[in-house]
Amino acid sequence: MGTTPSVILLPQPALRLRSVIEVAAPHHLAPAQSDDLVEMRDLAACLMDAKVAELETYLAVQQIQPAALLIHKEDGRITGVVGML
Repeated sequence: MGTTPSVILLPQPALRLRSVIEVAAPHHLAPAQSDDLVEMRDLAACLMDAKVAELETYLAVQQIQPAALLIHKEDGRITGVVGML
């Protein structure tokens, strides 16, 4: 029997919130706010026609990396989602 290799997580540099905003802004993307997450999650599930992470997961991701979830809004509604993990 062989052994399963361990997963090694290497330290990653944090996304710099200001840099992400500067790059995303011309594309009309902005970091998702906590009150955007339910609508964002619903849109992602609909677009992918698949189960997506639970709301608690997105909240936890935002605590670690506020720039990991970007959204595009039109007329106050979320019409696009980008997730970087």
